[in-house]
Amino acid sequence: QRHVEVSWQKEYGANHTLLTSQPATYPPLKQHAYWTSLSLSKPFKGDLRSHTKMVKAVAVLNSSEGVSGTILFTQDGDAPTTLNGNISGLKPGLHGFHVHALGDTTNGCMSTGPHYNPAGKEHGAPEDEVRHAGDLGNITVGEDGTASFTITDKLIPLTGPQSIIGRAVVVHADPDDLGKGGHELSKSTGNAGGRIACGIIGLQG
Repeated sequence: QRHVEVSWQKEYGANHTLLTSQPATYPPLKQHAYWTSLSLSKPFKGDLRSHTKMVKAVAVLNSSEGVSGTILFTQDGDAPTTLNGNISGLKPGLHGFHVHALGDTTNGCMSTGPHYNPAGKEHGAPEDEVRHAGDLGNITVGEDGTASFTITDKLIPLTGPQSIIGRAVVVHADPDDLGKGGHELSKSTGNAGGRIACGIIGLQG
C-alpha cells in the first residue's frame, strides 16, 4: 500500500502541491475530465435564432414610365430572406424581377449592372441549382396594372459578405424565360426585355 501511494504522488504530486500541501486523494485531471464529459453529454435545447436580430430593408421603385412601388425585405438570423412587394403602373402579365449587382441609378435602371451573381453561374429559375443569386423569376401583374407578391429566397441575404444591401431590384418589361427559352439571352438575362423600374435596397431601422 505504501509503495502505491509513493508512486501515485510521483505522478500527480508536483501539480497538486500548487493547490494544497496535503496529499492528494484523487487525480485532479481525471476529475476535471469527468465533469467536462458530463456537461457535454446534455444536448443544447435552445434556439440560437432567438438571440439574433431581425434585419429589415426597403427598396422604393420609381420609373419615368409611371411605374412605382415598394419592396420590403426581412431576414431573421440566417433564415431565408422574405420580400413583400406592391407595384403599380405595369402592363398585365408576367414581368421578370431580379436583384442587380449595383446600387447605381445615375443613368436610370441601366446603371444597376447585371444580375447579382457572386457564384458566377448561368441564369435560371429561382428553384434551380444553377442560377444567379439575383434570379427571382417573374411577378404577376393583374388587369388593373398592379402586382402584390411575397417571395422567400435563401440566396439574397441582408447580412454577411454576400448581402444585397446597397444593390438594386429591377422590374423588366417582359417575362423571364428562366433560362429555358432557347434565346441567345436566355442564359444571361432570361430574355426579359428592358428595365422599366428599379430601386436601391437600403437598410431600415
